[in-house]
Parts: sequence; C-alpha cells; structure tokens
Amino acid sequence: PVMRHEGLHLAMTLRHPDDLPPRWAVEGFASWFEVIGDPAVLSAQENWYRVLTDPGGLPDALPPSDYHEFFSDLDEDDPDLVELAYLEAANVFLYAEATYGTDVTQDLGDALHTHDVWLEDEEQLDELVHDHLGVDLDDFEDGYVDWVHDTYGE
Repeated sequence: PVMRHEGLHLAMTLRHPDDLPPRWAVEGFASWFEVIGDPAVLSAQENWYRVLTDPGGLPDALPPSDYHEFFSDLDEDDPDLVELAYLEAANVFLYAEATYGTDVTQDLGDALHTHDVWLEDEEQLDELVHDHLGVDLDDFEDGYVDWVHDTYGE
C-alpha cells in the first residue's frame, strides 16, 4: 500500500509539477489509491479508522486544504493524529467513489491536482468540483460528512 500511495504522489507531481493542490486532495487521493481493488487493505483501513475515532468525534467538514493545518498535529506526541488525518482525507475519495463511481473519482483526483491553493480561490475549487460531480463544493462537503456519519457513526 505504501508504494501505491507514494507512487501516486510521484505520478501527480510529474503530471502537475507547478501546482499546490488542497492537502486533503493530495493525501486523500493517494490514500484512496492504496485501497482501491484491495479489499483486505480497505478493511484494515476502515477498522483502524473506527479505532481512532468515536461517533462523537467524526468530522463535520472536509479535511484541511492548507499543508500546515493538515499536518498541524505532527508536533504532538500522538502519531495516531497524523494517521487520522490521512484516513479522513481518504474517506473523501471513498465517499466520492461510493457516490459517483471509480472513474469519476479518478478524474476528480487528477483534476484536483491542477488546483493551486496559493493562486486560486475557493470559488475556482467549487467550479472544479461542480464540473466533475455536478454539485458544488458545499454540497460535496455535506455529502461527505453525511457519508462518514452514516458509515462510521452509531
């Protein structure tokens, strides 16, 4: 799984070398790529997410777009917090796959790597999501949150 994850990072960096995408898209797409087509790895990831969360601690928004905010828990003594960030980012793409299909999710992941958080604003990200999914970013985020709560809540 790690080689799939890092391999996708390499492929996206070579394909889109000048862009700085939302961090949830970078880590989520790579973490999703680890598990697609591998039920054992997916099951392990889902079980680990259940261990690291409780129903009251499930997300109420997309993971952070900013690099430093995404990795803000690196300074903590608990390495599980960083793993949780990766798992929640992967869940964004697991939600997309469950809702829109694998091909659309792959296209979305690739397209998100063309969005530069330093040069483009959230309105442009909203347009990108709408172009690929037919819903705006807020609706996508709401769907993700509902899916996580339905999948991992009580």
